[in-house]
Amino acid sequence: MPLLAERHPDLRLVIDHLAKPPIAERGREPWAGLLARAAEHPNVHAKVSGLNTAADWETWTAADLRPYAEHAFELFGAGRLMFGGDWPISVLAGGYRKVWDETANLLDDLGLDPADRARVLGGTAADVYRIPDPA
Repeated sequence: MPLLAERHPDLRLVIDHLAKPPIAERGREPWAGLLARAAEHPNVHAKVSGLNTAADWETWTAADLRPYAEHAFELFGAGRLMFGGDWPISVLAGGYRKVWDETANLLDDLGLDPADRARVLGGTAADVYRIPDPA
């Protein structure tokens, strides 16, 4: 992705599922380094989505996702991150309601201010996908 982002700086790119970090294995590399390389390019964004299926499907909570989300927030900030529910795949590992509730818990744990929370839960996606404000 970094090469594509560099060659096409006007192209908006979105990394789905934070590039599937190794949550179940509690691993970090090479995922963290590769995500950092992609984040160097301002036209690259990422979805905080599908993390439940990268974790233990039976027992995952926001606490399991936190180290990976923290890394992503350090790299991208709220302005380049967006929530995704990953439905219908989310039903494989807890269901959409659990994904929504645990994402809310995760954002609370990260201490996001209301503006950053709003960016992640909709504002960033609206900007990236050029969705007009209905108001």
